[in-house]
Amino acid sequence: MKKIILFLLIILGMGVFAPEPRASGHLRLAGGASTTSLSDSTSATTHQSKYAIVGGAAVGLHVAPKIALETGAWVLSRNYVATGYSVQTRWIAIPLEGRFQLLPSVNVGAGPYYAIASGNVSARTHTTKTFTYSALGLKEGDFGVTGSVYADLLSLKVVSVFVEARYSSSVANAAKTGTLKYSDAIALIGLRLGEIK
Repeated sequence: MKKIILFLLIILGMGVFAPEPRASGHLRLAGGASTTSLSDSTSATTHQSKYAIVGGAAVGLHVAPKIALETGAWVLSRNYVATGYSVQTRWIAIPLEGRFQLLPSVNVGAGPYYAIASGNVSARTHTTKTFTYSALGLKEGDFGVTGSVYADLLSLKVVSVFVEARYSSSVANAAKTGTLKYSDAIALIGLRLGEIK
């Protein structure tokens, strides 16, 4: 009888003092290049895309096996040529994505994003001019959908080097009159700490 009571006390003690399962997460840091296309009904102007630099960070919370909820901030230049001007704008894009571990080294994600314009619009020919977004009839906020896929190039236990392809497309109209929407294609390489299990 004493052995049974002792056994039950041990089991009870293990249940009381066992550590609670902790939510895990990951951090991703990356940089790369982007190109932006514009869908513009405000004029007959043809916009030619230019490459730009992009970088940022994302954090994810693992909510279920192979599934994570991720958000972050990506500093993005949307550069293009219009009417002889080389135009540069800077944005901070904040996505909210659901991510799924499709294969051991391949991860996909999708969700909405909101982007905030930073600074003014820079337009350069022989000299550089700056304009406010309002003066050009543009809004300083952009809302849309984004999707991405990344693959690990080198993976250790909790640290991985990855490459990522990302595409974003505006849903909201970025122009105060007419219609202007952005589409961004982004290629990244970076470092991830933590993994989706």
